[in-house]
Amino acid sequence: MYFTFSVDTTAIYELNLWAVQGPDSGILEANVDDVLVNDYINLYGPYIYASGKIGMGPYYLEAGEHQIYFEVIKTDALSTGYNFCLDAMTIELKPQ
Repeated sequence: MYFTFSVDTTAIYELNLWAVQGPDSGILEANVDDVLVNDYINLYGPYIYASGKIGMGPYYLEAGEHQIYFEVIKTDALSTGYNFCLDAMTIELKPQ
């Protein structure tokens, strides 16, 4: 799943996502501009619910357009599937 976004200022940004967790959800990897940002976002949960904010860490971005890519890479041992449902994503300028 690819998304394109742009930032106006070269700086460090906080990358966050909100997703659905559930018994058939997988484990994600997130890449920005083909660089790994987070390699283990486990969305498994015993029932379906909103994840709340999941921080992917601070990330340096140059001004301009970027692409973020989410890929389900595996499944939790308790999960029955590889699903991924994104609710929202934010890219916020980190205060210096």
